[in-house]
Amino acid sequence: MRLSEEEAAKAAELLGLEAAARDLLTEIPYRGSLPQVPPTDPLIYRFYSRKSSATAS
Repeated sequence: MRLSEEEAAKAAELLGLEAAARDLLTEIPYRGSLPQVPPTDPLIYRFYSRKSSATAS
């Protein structure tokens, strides 16, 4: 979940996070499975598999 600047600032203050960690809270989460083929994340793999089978036909 991506936080707004205001939400990230509040969370950082509450949790005692540094500025770099606060900035990461405003970015879209990346699970790290997209560069691999096929993807290792189960949900992403299902989309990948579905798309691959649709384009193969």
